[in-house]
Amino acid sequence: MRGVPACTSSSTRIPPSSGVNTPSTTACSPTLRERSPSLTAVPSRWRRACSDTATSGRAPGPDLLEALSSRAASGGFPVFFLGGREGVVDELADALRRRYPGLVVAGTATPPFGEWSDETSRDLVRQVKESGARLLWLGVSAPKQEIWARRWLDELDMPVLCVGAAFDFSAGRVRRAPVWMRRSGFEWVHRLATEPRRMWRRYLLGNPLFVADVIRWWRRPATDMCGE
Repeated sequence: MRGVPACTSSSTRIPPSSGVNTPSTTACSPTLRERSPSLTAVPSRWRRACSDTATSGRAPGPDLLEALSSRAASGGFPVFFLGGREGVVDELADALRRRYPGLVVAGTATPPFGEWSDETSRDLVRQVKESGARLLWLGVSAPKQEIWARRWLDELDMPVLCVGAAFDFSAGRVRRAPVWMRRSGFEWVHRLATEPRRMWRRYLLGNPLFVADVIRWWRRPATDMCGE
């Protein structure tokens, strides 16, 4: 397993041709299902509809980032943080090193907003590989991060974990939803309430599309969804 994209409402905007693992695209590719099992920040009952493992729980990006940072610190596993707004990755690196002494941050980078050209992407890949990192954290908006990770996964030759806004949460720039909202599957409501201008389209339009996508995948055999 080298690429770990998230199965969220934004997955409805990822075309099957991208090769990214979503409810629809996973059904069309047993190879992707093996390489990139989905992790999700939506309610567990939604996730179970797009996973073969009904006993799996939630793995929100911020929780995953904290848990694996602790493991990386204890195992001497160097990491690289790519993405975020200006200054966020440096604040993130400092915050995680304070919480998890021994964490080796091999490097950080904040690319420009918008689409990254092949030239920019190759330069980012070079920076990551030359840093000596063995794990890349990618904190960019979805579905851009999943598509980029899939496109450059072979060149990077290391695990890539796409966690979106987790950088802002773990760096302390954005306050996360209360624990009860996270556990009940309504963390998205908190994000919508705190960032309505940025999040309304994702959640008010994306969530219904995501549910419809999951239902279609759940009801049809993989071969039917692939048009075979």
